[in-house]
Amino acid sequence: MIYPAEFLRLVIARWEGGYQSYVDDAGNWVTLPDGSRRKIGTMRGVTPAALAAYRGGEPWTLTEADMKAVTLEEAADIGRLHYYIRPGLNLLDWGPATAAILDFGWGAGPHQAVLSTQRLIGVAADGVIGPVTVKAYDAWVAAKGWPAATELVRFMRSDFYRHICGINPANQRFLQGWLNRANWASAANDQWSRQWA
Repeated sequence: MIYPAEFLRLVIARWEGGYQSYVDDAGNWVTLPDGSRRKIGTMRGVTPAALAAYRGGEPWTLTEADMKAVTLEEAADIGRLHYYIRPGLNLLDWGPATAAILDFGWGAGPHQAVLSTQRLIGVAADGVIGPVTVKAYDAWVAAKGWPAATELVRFMRSDFYRHICGINPANQRFLQGWLNRANWASAANDQWSRQWA
C-alpha cells in the first residue's frame, strides 16, 4: 500500500507541471502591503501563499526564482503538512478514497476538500474534521467499501469542477485536465488500484 508522503510525491510528479505563471490563474498572484498585486507564478502546484506558509514569511517577499526552486520533495512536504495534517485528513482512515480527497484538496484547497467530504458522508459541513466527521467517515467507508467510496469521491470531484466552471467560464480551459485527474483516482483504474493492494 502507498502511504501519504509517497502518494503526494507520486501525484505531484504525475499531475503538476513545473513552473507556470498564467495571468488568469489567481494562485499565481500575491497582494503587496500597498494593495497592488504582483504575479509570481506557481511550481509543482505550489502557490506563493502555500510556499510562504510552509517556509514562514509573507507571500509578497517571494520571487519567481524562489518559486522555480521548489523541489518535488518540498512540494510533497507542503502537501503532507498543509493539505493532509493541518486540515485533519490524517485523522481519517488511510485508503484510496482518503487519498483521492487529499489530491482533491491539493487542487481545490483543503478547506473545500473537507467541506465536500462532509457533505458527501452526510454530516454538517463546518470545514472541521472532528470526532463526528471521523466517526461518520469510518462508518461510510465501512458501509460502502473502499472501491465504491473512492468512486463516490471521484463523482464529487467531477461535480465540483463542473460547478466552478459554470460559475467562472475562464476555468473551462482546465476542466478536462481536472476531470482526467479525478478519473485517474478511480477504483476502475488498474494503475490506481494496484497502489492499494
